[in-house]
Amino acid sequence: MIETVVDERGRIFISTELGGGDSMTVETQSITDNGIRNLLRHFGLFDGLVVKRENFRMRATRVLHTPGCDWFVFAELF
Repeated sequence: MIETVVDERGRIFISTELGGGDSMTVETQSITDNGIRNLLRHFGLFDGLVVKRENFRMRATRVLHTPGCDWFVFAELF
């Protein structure tokens, strides 16, 4: 996976889970755009102030915990 290669080279890898499924909504695209911009602002790589989630009228954050690798299921190719 790409994150393994990036990690082996000592780089930072940023990824996001966009709700699963095979499509993307305007809402998930907006969340992604705002999140990346805020992350870059936080580290001083993008101009402007970090925008709070309350200003976007978004649903509450859900934190997911995966206890181990055996919780992942890989799809088989046909």
